[in-house]
Amino acid sequence: MTSLSRELIETEGVMRPWVAAVVLALLACPPLAQGAGADDTSPFDRPLQTRRVTLGPSPNTPGQQSVVRCSTYAGFMVKEIDTAEVGDDQISVLPLQSAAERPACQAANRPGEKIVPNDIWGGYFLGVRAGYLFLSAEDGVNGGMGFAVMRGEAPTRLLFQDLAALDHDRIRFGVISVEGDRLRLRYTRLYAAPCSVQTGGATC
Repeated sequence: MTSLSRELIETEGVMRPWVAAVVLALLACPPLAQGAGADDTSPFDRPLQTRRVTLGPSPNTPGQQSVVRCSTYAGFMVKEIDTAEVGDDQISVLPLQSAAERPACQAANRPGEKIVPNDIWGGYFLGVRAGYLFLSAEDGVNGGMGFAVMRGEAPTRLLFQDLAALDHDRIRFGVISVEGDRLRLRYTRLYAAPCSVQTGGATC
């Protein structure tokens, strides 16, 4: 696996590779806590408010609780409904009219709430960076985890997706920066071959 520095530019709602420079060494960056602004080293924006509401026993997993998790940012609130199954039951974005708005964290959807379609992406909320919504896949594969990028105000359109190597069961982004309409990501990319490289060799 190699470290990948990738810059993307948004064109007609699609993130397109602008520069893809492969560095012939493993990504050498300090550990970065993923999730919604977990600490000062996180590449994601720190939410203005986070809340967790317990809904009751999970209908799918005995002994577990169903919960709603809400993370509020300037401009929108991200909501996850988790019934202790693999992947959130729902990830949605509620646009906010002002930075001071703090809607209730609840399972019921509000008017104007935009749900991430399950046929486009299913998984968990990773974080927000400069209005971009980052989601992880619902499960890993061969030491990696898929992730997706969407616009917070339009979470029904997938802008970019890839497979990143896991570091202690987490996706580690070395860089997430935004300059104008250009999004720059740095992470260790994992390539998932359509066949077995170990047994197929050069024919794979």
